[in-house]
Amino acid sequence: MSTAVNFSSLQLATTAASTNRLLLRNSSGLSGTAGFNQISFGNLECSLSVYSTVNTNSATNWNYQGTDIKSLTANWQGTYTTVGSSSANWQSTYSTVSSQSANWQSTYSTVGAGSALWNNALTIFTQVSSITVPNDATTAHALTINSAASNVDFVVRAKGDGATLAQIPDNQSAGGSKRGQYATDWQKLRNSITQVASGNYSTIGGGAYNTTTDESSTIGGGYNNTSYGARSTIGGGYQNITNGLYSSTVGGGQSNHALSSYSTVCGGNLNRAEGEYSTVGGGYQNILSGVCTNSTIGGGGDNKIFGQIQSTIGGGVSNEISGGGISTIGGGINNKTAGNYCTIGGGTANTANGEVGTVAGGNSNKANGGRSTVGGGELNEATGGWSTIGGGYDNDASSNYTTVAGGQSNIASTNTHATIGGGQSNTASGQWSTVGGGTGNIASGQFATIGGGGSNNASNIHATIIGGGSNIAAGIASTVIGGVSCRAAGQYSVASGFQSNSVLYGQYAHASGMFGERGDAQYVRYTLRNSTLSTNSPTQLYLDGSSQILTLQSGYTYSLNFKIIGSKDDGSTISEYNKRAILRNRGGTLSAVKVEDITTPYEGNTNTDATITVGGGILNVSVTGILNENWRWVAVVDGIEMKYSV
Repeated sequence: MSTAVNFSSLQLATTAASTNRLLLRNSSGLSGTAGFNQISFGNLECSLSVYSTVNTNSATNWNYQGTDIKSLTANWQGTYTTVGSSSANWQSTYSTVSSQSANWQSTYSTVGAGSALWNNALTIFTQVSSITVPNDATTAHALTINSAASNVDFVVRAKGDGATLAQIPDNQSAGGSKRGQYATDWQKLRNSITQVASGNYSTIGGGAYNTTTDESSTIGGGYNNTSYGARSTIGGGYQNITNGLYSSTVGGGQSNHALSSYSTVCGGNLNRAEGEYSTVGGGYQNILSGVCTNSTIGGGGDNKIFGQIQSTIGGGVSNEISGGGISTIGGGINNKTAGNYCTIGGGTANTANGEVGTVAGGNSNKANGGRSTVGGGELNEATGGWSTIGGGYDNDASSNYTTVAGGQSNIASTNTHATIGGGQSNTASGQWSTVGGGTGNIASGQFATIGGGGSNNASNIHATIIGGGSNIAAGIASTVIGGVSCRAAGQYSVASGFQSNSVLYGQYAHASGMFGERGDAQYVRYTLRNSTLSTNSPTQLYLDGSSQILTLQSGYTYSLNFKIIGSKDDGSTISEYNKRAILRNRGGTLSAVKVEDITTPYEGNTNTDATITVGGGILNVSVTGILNENWRWVAVVDGIEMKYSV
């Protein structure tokens, strides 16, 4: 008996079994095809797969609306042939394969077969895409961590000694060559396969056309930078190079080169550090050239240190250290040092070439003597060893230990230890000579001193002019107290006032003018001395106590007072005499017009005496002592000296 069976609402569930079978039996208990004329599957959602039991014998009766079921099964197979016939979505190759599929696993194999989240392996992230402004031209994609925690680290980790990088190496300019072990390379643009982090442990943080070649070297970013040395660093910038054997650094900037171990260029443009431990802070075209170990250029432009260790240029423009190490230029323009331990603080066109030479500042100053110093000013030159110029203009300290404190066109030269305090056009050429200031003064004698004034001349040893103008101290230890046109020519003589002239040993002269020549109308004073030793013979007194005679000039008349005192060597007896003399020297012959006592002599011993005589132009002041007694005698002679001829 034939029976029709309707399967229009029948749904079959698949299992993990490799095959599924539908067994139909009729009421008579017959199996196989017997007793079935037609099986209607209607909307059956799961069709039978190819079973080994479906054979050619089924072609007659196993059909649906006249179509051979076997021929239909030939088209059921999807890409994955093992997808069971029970799969509701067998057609999808990837994420739409449902969890009921026997081979649901995706590319991420660690998602378990029983996982309900098999269709999204990165479920700890939320993916966000933006195509709105400003991302309308280039779409932006983001991954945001999904976590209830407030702070979560994001880790991208290579395996083993592998590198972390943004592109797959392809030995082409697109992907570049293979990176070094443990390297990190996030750079995405290059025009050579070598522009990668090829050194072990090296890093390129980003940028374009950057290259690191040695281990542990780093380029943070920038454009066309190259790091050749181990443990070297370029922070960023453009066309910077590190090429020291170890640990050279360029912070940034453009076309900077750090070319020795531990050398550093912080930034700027076209800077170069060639010496070990050398540093260029920044600026433009600063160069540490050659063996510049521990040398530094802070900044500025076109500054250079050539082969000198431990030298420093702080900044400025076109400053240069060469020919001497451990030197310093603080700044300024066109300053140069060429000696060891030299210093220029700043200024313009200053030079320190002497060892330990110093120019603090100013313009066109030179400290070329060893240990010489120029404090400032302009066109000053300290060429003597240990010489010093404090400042001013066009001063010269050219001998050892000479000093010009300031002023203009002053010269301390010829002999050592000369000093000029200031003023203009003064000269201290005598050893240990001094000009305090003024103008046109000359201290040429050893230990000579001019305090100030103008056009004064101290030409002998220990000669002194306190001030005034056009004064002359020509005698040994002579002094012009001040005034104008005074002359102290005698040894230990003194002149003052206006146009006075002291010519004898120890003479003092003071004038307030002249008739026709210096000293022809003046007050004069002389001091004479001697001793009478156990003698009662007349003994002449001398200006120096032994040989300098009181000589009165030819053509002059004198009105002189004589105060004479003598004392026994134990002070027990004193004698005093006061005399006056009118004298005249005509043609070299001195004569006494009048000699007299001014007061009655006081004689502690009546055997003492004092006399005034003349002869041959010589004024003779004589004293008489006591036999067998030692006496000391001093005479002060003062009065008027006048030239009588017109």
